Amino acid sequence: MKTKVVGWIVSVLLVSCGALSSAQAGMAILVDQGDNYASDGQRWPLIVPPVPLFGSISFPLDFGSGPVTGRFFVIDPRGQVRFTDSSGVDTGDFISVLFGSSAYTPQNNISHALGALDPSLIDSTLAPAFNDFSKHLNAYRFLFNFVCPSSTPTCSGLQFEAVLAQLTDEAFVLQFNYGTNDPVPGATAGFHIGANTASFPGPYSNVGPDYCFNHGVASTFKTIAACSAAAAVLPEPVPLWLLAGGLALLAASRTRRRGANLRTH
Repeated sequence: MKTKVVGWIVSVLLVSCGALSSAQAGMAILVDQGDNYASDGQRWPLIVPPVPLFGSISFPLDFGSGPVTGRFFVIDPRGQVRFTDSSGVDTGDFISVLFGSSAYTPQNNISHALGALDPSLIDSTLAPAFNDFSKHLNAYRFLFNFVCPSSTPTCSGLQFEAVLAQLTDEAFVLQFNYGTNDPVPGATAGFHIGANTASFPGPYSNVGPDYCFNHGVASTFKTIAACSAAAAVLPEPVPLWLLAGGLALLAASRTRRRGANLRTH
């Protein structure tokens, strides 16, 4: 797959300059949990080790640009998840769980997996359904292991996570989760997806911000029902020529009725 190194650098600058998000979601922590759907609500059967550093997300993701379809991705040397088109050309969309002057996570410490989530892990207003696999959400997880300050890149490090969970063909959730160890100072996470850009600096809490994407528009995630709601369709404005024609017909109709009334008297 072709990637654009210059695009990576530009996108890093875009997110670094993006609007800060202060949202803190009260969601369950997925990091360091198992992958048994019957007991913890998540299942990651297709875990891809750090090699290869590319893959595809089979369920639709509406980024608000281009067709709504599954996405290809590559993981760049800095650890960003970069999305590409069907030809492998970087589209400029990316997720970055960690980047910044003092954060370090090499390519070969990132794994990814296609799996399933219990909806209650995304939406804390829902009752757990760990034993009902029929209610699962399609999901893709990127797990960043051994995240260290760049000054000591061989430390045991933290484990950070970004999860994409499908709600509908037009709506999905992007959830950021962090380990329970001390945060990496100076680290920054964020994304640039379609027309949406956000970044948020550490130190992090155990659970990071969560975002709803509906028809390519990002907002702070609240509930699955709210995020899945159909986007409001505004009525299209009536063309001026059609409005003028309608008024002319109405005026002519009134004139004919007035003439008919005069003749009957």
